[in-house]
Amino acid sequence: MYLKHLCLRRLTCDLGLTYFMLSFSFEVQVCVKMKGHGIGQQFALNAQVELDKNKQQTQRRTLFLHSHQSQENFQLLPMGNKETTCRNFTAYLRHEKEFKDKLSPIVVTLNCSISEEQRQSSGSLTPVLSPHSQVKVIKQTSILLECGSDGVCIPDLHLTATADKKLLLAGELNPLTVSISAANHADNAYETELHIPIPQQIDFISVVRDNKNLTKLSCNPRMENDTQVVICDLGNPMKRGAKLSAGLHFTVHSLEQVESVTFSMQIKSKNSQNSHSKVVLLKLLVQVMAQLVLRRASLPEKIVLPYIDRESPADVMVKNESLPTVQHTYELHNNGPSTISEAVLEVDWPADLHGNSLLFKSKIIPLGRINCTVNSSDAQNWVEPLSTMSPLSKSTESSRHNRNKRDISKPENSLEETIFNMNCTTVTCVKIICRVGLLEKEKGVAVNIQSQLRMEIFMKNHNQQFTFQSKGSFVVQEMPYKAKPVEYPRDTKMVQTLIERSEPEQAMPVPTWCIVVAVLGGLLLVAVVTFLFWKCGFFKRNLPPMEAEGLL
Repeated sequence: MYLKHLCLRRLTCDLGLTYFMLSFSFEVQVCVKMKGHGIGQQFALNAQVELDKNKQQTQRRTLFLHSHQSQENFQLLPMGNKETTCRNFTAYLRHEKEFKDKLSPIVVTLNCSISEEQRQSSGSLTPVLSPHSQVKVIKQTSILLECGSDGVCIPDLHLTATADKKLLLAGELNPLTVSISAANHADNAYETELHIPIPQQIDFISVVRDNKNLTKLSCNPRMENDTQVVICDLGNPMKRGAKLSAGLHFTVHSLEQVESVTFSMQIKSKNSQNSHSKVVLLKLLVQVMAQLVLRRASLPEKIVLPYIDRESPADVMVKNESLPTVQHTYELHNNGPSTISEAVLEVDWPADLHGNSLLFKSKIIPLGRINCTVNSSDAQNWVEPLSTMSPLSKSTESSRHNRNKRDISKPENSLEETIFNMNCTTVTCVKIICRVGLLEKEKGVAVNIQSQLRMEIFMKNHNQQFTFQSKGSFVVQEMPYKAKPVEYPRDTKMVQTLIERSEPEQAMPVPTWCIVVAVLGGLLLVAVVTFLFWKCGFFKRNLPPMEAEGLL
């Protein structure tokens, strides 16, 4: 069997009513010579020629021209002893877009056997083929490639890659675009593909298609050794001097247990020599960042204390319900994108002034994943026994007498006649420590602190205004990520409530015009009543006779 090389020409073939163009064609010539002992004058053989034997049926690259099949069964003409007979076939190479493999040889096989008709017509002795006969012939040919004089293609593949961001934010679904540039500086590269193994934290989305300057690659993910690999077709062949740029969209997620994410990329081809480019590594660092906001509020913002006459001899009793209540709220809100796993919120709360407790009854109301306690050293001053009445202490009464007996050189009030800020600089504070648990993006916790104020300090300084100031500060201690933040979030805020004293109610003088109007109104009323009596004859009635007149 002889194979002629693939002809680099186009043929127009007429097969009945069908016309088609062939890119490449070649001829297969089958020749058989038979010799033996005791055979007749003529002898016929069955033969089978199969094209591209090493490929599966659906992947075969060559077909017979007249049948468009890869296999041909025929019978060689009857021939005599030591006579050679030949048969020629024309085959064609399918269009290059219909197959990928252009490098491996095209294997053609020929099998010969004695036909059953020949066995039956041979007489008493059944003819057999000698075991030394060459009944199977294998030949091969190759597709002519643009690979120079030696016929071996040695490409020179280069790859570069960049990403549109250098940092990935933990806790956020990060969109990521990777731009690649591929080039071949030498012989054609066949079945050239870009291979990108995908880490577990990355999902492939699509190819960038809205940029006219980028090539729209055909990319598909597939599994290789339990690893997802995105494979993009770069050309078959990727010709000498070819250059292309493309973009790929990804999303990055689940960054809790990694400090960085690395892309590994490489161009691969099926060439026998220098078939791969260098591996390109694209490393992206994981950044942990949580934007926490400490919000605060005072409800109400201003308190007006009721007036109490300190000079009253009676003991002054103030009911709990009438005591002013200060209420401050601190809210810690996570704007993301990262989650925090542990934080501490501390609130400094004014509690004592010059040994006198400011607070009567206090309570803490936590909201969310937050647990609060009062500093143990100050807990006794912080939590007062519950009571229905809160009498002014005797110290207040004694201090009043002391003021009457004090040196006149001392000021009237124990504090300046200005606004006095009650904060941790001027008074003794208790520290409320709140521990915050897991706080995800767009979640928050809050603590509401309420205290009823004692009246003594405000009675001693009745001409003075006060501000009750608490200070809240937080610091994040842990975040549920392997990567650590550059700095843990922290902040401090202050809340204040203005406290004013109401003035004593004083009798207002009656205006003169009110007195005049009242007198005139009274006189007018008397006149009207008198007139009515006169009209009724009240003043004309007869008096009863006197007793003396009756005797006469």
